[in-house]
Amino acid sequence: YSLRLNVGRQRLFALFSAATAGSIDQPALMRAQLKCCYALSHIPQLIAAAAMQDPLSDRERECLFWVSEGKTTDEVAVILGVSSNTVNSYITHAIQKFAASNRAMAIATAIRSGII
Repeated sequence: YSLRLNVGRQRLFALFSAATAGSIDQPALMRAQLKCCYALSHIPQLIAAAAMQDPLSDRERECLFWVSEGKTTDEVAVILGVSSNTVNSYITHAIQKFAASNRAMAIATAIRSGII
């Protein structure tokens, strides 16, 4: 038994054998179909989780960390030795990567994900 799953541009396949030479065991075939469906149903979540593990650059992560510690943009700029505009740019990129609405949501997502 085989099953195909499209995940974005990727096509994934699962193949299970439920028979020995010369026989088809219907209950075994049903179990194989269920296992196949179950396994493939979790692939999109696993792919998304792997992509989400740490999409941030080192600087984006540092900026979010310092902001989560209560530092202002200007303070983070001094700590990292960059301009305030650069800090805002890093934070904006982090917000976009997390599809967050604001800094607080990006920080919460990073904390929940164990990134900061």
